[in-house]
Amino acid sequence: MFPACFQLLSLHYIAADVRHLCMGQHLLQWNTYVKLMNTKLVCKTKEFAMKSFQDILFTNFS
Repeated sequence: MFPACFQLLSLHYIAADVRHLCMGQHLLQWNTYVKLMNTKLVCKTKEFAMKSFQDILFTNFS
């Protein structure tokens, strides 16, 4: 369901980051989140994954 790189990240950590980034902005539905992870994110490390994830959110939902 998730790309292998996302096994590096805790789902709780991701969910908390989504709530933080989306507070007062567009709320991200889980299916949309999964689609973003599956289609737009290529990562090799935890730090790169989270940076890319934040870039995707800010680009598409800010």
